[in-house]
Amino acid sequence: MKTIITLVFCTMLISCNKNNNVKIVTTIKPIQMLVTAIAADDLQSTQLIPDNASPHHYALKPSDIKKLQHARLIFRIDEGLESFLNKPLEQAKKNIPVIPLAEQEGIHLIPFDKSSEHNHSGHHHSHDLHIWLDPNNAIAMSKVIAKQLSQIDPSHAQNYAERLQQLISKIEAEDKKLQAALKPIANKPMMVFHNAWGYFENHYGLNNVSVINQSTSAQLGIAKIQAIREIIKTKKIACLFSEPQAQQTIIQTLIKDSDVKASELNIIGQNIAMNSDSYIKLLDSIAESFLQCGNVSD
Repeated sequence: MKTIITLVFCTMLISCNKNNNVKIVTTIKPIQMLVTAIAADDLQSTQLIPDNASPHHYALKPSDIKKLQHARLIFRIDEGLESFLNKPLEQAKKNIPVIPLAEQEGIHLIPFDKSSEHNHSGHHHSHDLHIWLDPNNAIAMSKVIAKQLSQIDPSHAQNYAERLQQLISKIEAEDKKLQAALKPIANKPMMVFHNAWGYFENHYGLNNVSVINQSTSAQLGIAKIQAIREIIKTKKIACLFSEPQAQQTIIQTLIKDSDVKASELNIIGQNIAMNSDSYIKLLDSIAESFLQCGNVSD
């Protein structure tokens, strides 16, 4: 009897540890959205950067270091976006695969010109790294994710392949819907506070007239504020979009005595619950913000 109990316990232990030993770490929520849709319950995954934290300036906690050390696979966008992660990854175990999604096949990168090179935590880079805001990039990222998950967990490869196709179908259907919904506001002159929406704007043909801040940390002086207010007036800007962390006092100063509508765009879907449809809801929420500001209903 004791032998039977021991065997049952060992079998349960092996079963329980099967997934616990395979831990996927993602840096930001949009990646976690894609991983969750493909991995489901077959693999344990965890998001490193909290929803309310910036991927540009995050400070790792001891618990985060442990997550990295025990990871079997790490997904990130690029060393230029999550630059805080570069040194800790160098110090982590060398055999942990780190997948920079911005460098993978099928990813379309938008270059910055020299005057608008980003500086995130001292790291300059020449391309916009908010790649997940293009649905085609999200599909390419998903294919890479499914392939990597299948390599470390081949026993569930068929599941990952099936969920990948389901996710692609959902993204394509959502994309088609948004193409039609956003078309009526394509010519509305808009302005964004931070240069992070190029992929979404380009993909849907939106009219972004000007970017207020190329860098997330740059401060606006009086001369810059006056210049922006002049652009708002002369270009007849309809909407000004900012991210939740932008200083609202500055936003209100910029649009004072104008008919400009100010609206927030959440680049990572901060308030979106995590499930297999999270990325679809992210696209939908962004589009809804544009539509509300553009006075066009869905």
